[in-house]
Amino acid sequence: MSAPRPAGPYPIPRVDMETWLVRFDKRGACVSSDTQGALLERLENDPDHDVIYYSHGWKTDFGGAVDQYGKFLKAFEDVQRQHPATNRRPLFVGITWPSRWLATNPGPQMASGDPTAAAAAVADVDDILQDMASTLPPGDADRLYVLAGARVLDASGAQELAVLGVKSLVAQTSGEDPETRGALPDAEAILDGWARLSAGSALAVEPDLTHVGAVNISPAAVAAAGGGFDPLDFIRLFSIFQMKDRAAVVGANGVAKLLSELTARTTRGVHVVGHSFGAKVMLSAVLGDADRTIKPKSLLLLQPALSHLAFAGTLPNSTVKGGYYDVPSRVEKPVLSTCSRWDAPLHNFFHLAVTRKSDVGDVQVGGDPAGGPADETVGAPPNRYAALGGYGPRDHPEPTESLRTIQLPSAGDPIDMHDGDRVVGLDGSKDKRIDGHMGVANPFTAWALLQQMG
Repeated sequence: MSAPRPAGPYPIPRVDMETWLVRFDKRGACVSSDTQGALLERLENDPDHDVIYYSHGWKTDFGGAVDQYGKFLKAFEDVQRQHPATNRRPLFVGITWPSRWLATNPGPQMASGDPTAAAAAVADVDDILQDMASTLPPGDADRLYVLAGARVLDASGAQELAVLGVKSLVAQTSGEDPETRGALPDAEAILDGWARLSAGSALAVEPDLTHVGAVNISPAAVAAAGGGFDPLDFIRLFSIFQMKDRAAVVGANGVAKLLSELTARTTRGVHVVGHSFGAKVMLSAVLGDADRTIKPKSLLLLQPALSHLAFAGTLPNSTVKGGYYDVPSRVEKPVLSTCSRWDAPLHNFFHLAVTRKSDVGDVQVGGDPAGGPADETVGAPPNRYAALGGYGPRDHPEPTESLRTIQLPSAGDPIDMHDGDRVVGLDGSKDKRIDGHMGVANPFTAWALLQQMG
């Protein structure tokens, strides 16, 4: 019988710095309390560290999170060796939480290409369906599997599957705080997002889909046109709603508490990093403890999967501020947030699917999709639901200097910071400095974190 693994640290292959991993469940409760306790004791005894506190996003398992962390930290240490400083002693704390990865390949293409990737995508779909079925009565669960297994659904079948999806979401969140779980979609919102996602998938070969936000497509029109509804697109959409709301819950609970404990125990400060929905985890963590007495030093959002208006002073057709408007005031340095036109899930699809009222407001038809040559910038948001990681931070109704976007600099080039900056977008489109949703482990993003430590 093998000996149990010690509480910590957890070495990550090819990474020199000390690394720790702390697990949280879907409600944000810490499920590795011994490790968390050992970590806090470690910092209590030796507080002279820059702590990197990182949350992954769309990952399906522990191994995937470890792989993502390892790649980013390897890039960070390479840049750190090229730009050494005697006052940096980084210690890494990565969290893991139960999330799903959003498959971005259109349904008909899933059977082709890399068989390993196809098998993984099928496994993701099966897992999500099992989660949904487990929350439904037996008759509804059986019907769920029948509808989800169809090659294509007409409007009536799609409506039925959407209703089952709403039932499952309600059951999954019945014990959660409505303030942190997010607003649940109704069947109409799911059908609308489903139709838009399907239309966008059909155009996925195009390099720029900024125009599609102006297309007004009803579910009935999609079915009438002969396309019908692909159940796999429903699974993708369901996973977006489920994980976006879960990220807020996880962040506002245990991750927020650990952040407070970390800031209280290090003399050099905590540098918070979040990727994809992990950005929402960490944003919610920054806001989640109103009694926190020490601010994190910095916050780096890597291809964040949330609204580009999250930091806005007012939302469209509203006097309400963006959900994370107060975050910059709770961090010592301006927030940095990457974006890229090469991130297909966030630049091309997110604004087609995530269209609940709580996800910003009504679709804005028209607008200038330009913003530079196709490989230079992210361009203008196609509608009010556009993703922060797809288009950068914006205010409403007019841009403001405190929310601006610049080119992601090369390692060695300082980030252009101004007095009054709240959030600075780092556009990695040029030269594909960020070449996809997972393309965040590179010298450019590593340099951004190193700059925040300076």
